[in-house]
Amino acid sequence: MPGDMDEIMSYFHVDFSGREYSMTLTEPLDRESIQAAMEDSYQNFKVIVFEVQPLTIQIHGDVAIAHSNFQETLRDANGVDNKLSGPWTATLLKQDKGWVFLSWTWLYLEN
Repeated sequence: MPGDMDEIMSYFHVDFSGREYSMTLTEPLDRESIQAAMEDSYQNFKVIVFEVQPLTIQIHGDVAIAHSNFQETLRDANGVDNKLSGPWTATLLKQDKGWVFLSWTWLYLEN
């Protein structure tokens, strides 16, 4: 698994709540659900490409709203590449250790 999961999850607020819209997932996710999804993904796919193109970032005191586009290529165990892209909006909260994700919304579009 790339990186340390504890370190990755340190970038998520304890009360994180987000949505990821795909063909199979439409319900809001909490921090634990995000961690489980990441662990499952790391076991079943290899990340080939993950790019984020920031569009706008608005900072309001200790809260930031970031609108971006993302592009991701995941390779499954059979060597088949799955290409996804779409818009991503994140709300971040500034804490002592830095910015953490409070919420996000992804829309996965298959290419």
